[in-house]
Amino acid sequence: MTNSLQTKQSIKQALDQQISALAALSQTVGRSNLPDLTSLDHLPAVLVARRRAMGLSVPDLAELASISANTYRAMEREGANPSLQTLMAVCAVLNLKLWIESA
Repeated sequence: MTNSLQTKQSIKQALDQQISALAALSQTVGRSNLPDLTSLDHLPAVLVARRRAMGLSVPDLAELASISANTYRAMEREGANPSLQTLMAVCAVLNLKLWIESA
């Protein structure tokens, strides 16, 4: 019985330490000035969310980025393959930074 009590206490102590460490990490991340990096796989969702948050319609955004509305609509769907120039124009309108990293 004493063994199981010690085991429970040691497990609880270890969990409490992990929770404290995660809480500290959460606060550090929340205060960080580092950019929120998102993979290009998530680009369509990011574009839709940002455009809607800014209250822009697809035609309005396309006009501001000097691209066609159809080109922009394709970017909001998976599988689009925009040029770097097009992507940079859209990011400028949406106030997003584009970060390219080569492997």
